[in-house]
Amino acid sequence: MTRALPVDVYGLLALRILELWAGRSIPNRVPWLHLAVAIVYYVLYIVLVFGVTIFLLVIVNKQAFQWEDSNFTPKHNMTVSAASDHLRAVMATDAVVNSTHHPGVSNDLFATCRELNKVPQQYIYLLLHGVLLGDEDVDELKSARDWIVNMLCVDTQVDPSQMTMSPDGANILSVPTVLKVVIMLFVAFVKIVIFVLVLHICCVFLLMQTNGFALVIKVIAMSVVLGIDEQVVESLALREACQKLRSTNIQLRSDRTFLNKMYWYDGVGGMVFLSSAVLVVLLYTNVLFGDLMGLRKACNDYIRSGFEVFDLRGAAAYLEIDDVGGAMFEAGGHASGRPPREATAAAPRTPRASHGRAAAIG
Repeated sequence: MTRALPVDVYGLLALRILELWAGRSIPNRVPWLHLAVAIVYYVLYIVLVFGVTIFLLVIVNKQAFQWEDSNFTPKHNMTVSAASDHLRAVMATDAVVNSTHHPGVSNDLFATCRELNKVPQQYIYLLLHGVLLGDEDVDELKSARDWIVNMLCVDTQVDPSQMTMSPDGANILSVPTVLKVVIMLFVAFVKIVIFVLVLHICCVFLLMQTNGFALVIKVIAMSVVLGIDEQVVESLALREACQKLRSTNIQLRSDRTFLNKMYWYDGVGGMVFLSSAVLVVLLYTNVLFGDLMGLRKACNDYIRSGFEVFDLRGAAAYLEIDDVGGAMFEAGGHASGRPPREATAAAPRTPRASHGRAAAIG
């Protein structure tokens, strides 16, 4: 069984290392020069990926700090979880859901609720997490798995007379143990490290967003980071190097690896990756950032309790325009063909309370 080398920085580095080791059997080659170029590309890739990743990690930690109790409590005089409980308690004690105000909610807490409510449906976070984990990020982990499997299943060179590559350089026949370790260290291990870092950054980055458009843009941006390894080779490597990568295969001992024996490719692998993605999403949304997601839900219920009788246009006007919200609600009601409620028309407007709900709703 043969498997093609991937056309990326890792595949180029592995190919050049093996070409150097098998230099005697491949005439008319300059293996040292080829390996030097591959190392330059690899170092450039490492600098780009880890530079961007570390920069994003600093930004993510800074954004996440604002939702830690040590930073949230001085501003709101309560922890994040206590703020969620407080909002639910306020709504539970209201005699009328659509009253003019909810007593006991400060302006700062109400402003925080309005900020968090810009992405009102929490399933959006779960959906985008699943899309990201099921696409680019998991592909990085799968690629690391394939490299490990290939190195374990290719013949180990124990005799100096045993050929590393075929004379035409199209097939990798055997790999010494030391090169197997080097390839797994500089290829598979690096891929796993990048996978873990990018996975953490993506999950935290998405959970910190309070704008639906920013959520989608962040998913696309992280996909670009994971594709740098292919972009470096496609942009900088010469055409012959790319063609060489596409035409080189690894000769495995058997067409059935230990993954085939456990029915990995018959559905077990898909179920494992799907279950892992679900567990990671639940870990970040319900455990690591459970208090923040609970506050999002409480803020969503709190905001909705005030305009659930109005249409979407009136609700949006209330959220964005504040003091003019009540008037725009009435206009929205007329525009939608719904007669204005008599109780709302008769109720006098009261000054904005501590939480900012001045428009009479009901």
